[in-house]
Amino acid sequence: MGNIGVIYWPLSFLRIGASWISPSIYSMTFINHAKTRWNETPVNSYNFSNYITPMRSTAGIAFRLGNHGLITGEYDYSHQFRNTIADTHTIKAGLEFVGWNKLFVRLGYAYEFCWQRGTLMPQYYETRTDTDFRRNRRSHYATASVGYRGRYMYVEAAYRFRLTNADLLAYASQSEAYRVDNRNHAVVLSLGWHN
Repeated sequence: MGNIGVIYWPLSFLRIGASWISPSIYSMTFINHAKTRWNETPVNSYNFSNYITPMRSTAGIAFRLGNHGLITGEYDYSHQFRNTIADTHTIKAGLEFVGWNKLFVRLGYAYEFCWQRGTLMPQYYETRTDTDFRRNRRSHYATASVGYRGRYMYVEAAYRFRLTNADLLAYASQSEAYRVDNRNHAVVLSLGWHN
């Protein structure tokens, strides 16, 4: 696995960056064995060779607003080497504003989508117990937070909303997928110390 990245700072308030993460190749063996009081099952093993993780590349830009904040934008591309999984694209935007008495506000948005390769269905070569199959098409994320950064500690309260559009198939040979919208709300409170 290899990583490479570069940051270019042409102006005092502007930063441009890009990075690339190579895929990793794994070979794994799964061994199953069970023993009860009355009998013992044979040892079963399953070899999963040449498992390739996604290749990722990122490009981003950041504008510094003096000593009061930052505006960022980023594009992330994840390439899958398996034909049954689609590539993923993510666009992110963020704003951080540092106000009075070390109070700060953060806002963020991300849009994640994939272009499906035809009518892809998962290809399973072993016995599975899935009762349905789900393919995410696109996801929207919106976040907002407020916090305080002191000399030795910080506290932040954040809210995140996620909307995911997905295709749901009740079984693998179903010709037409159901469209499903999933909404998720989360509230996170962070407390930390720093030097």
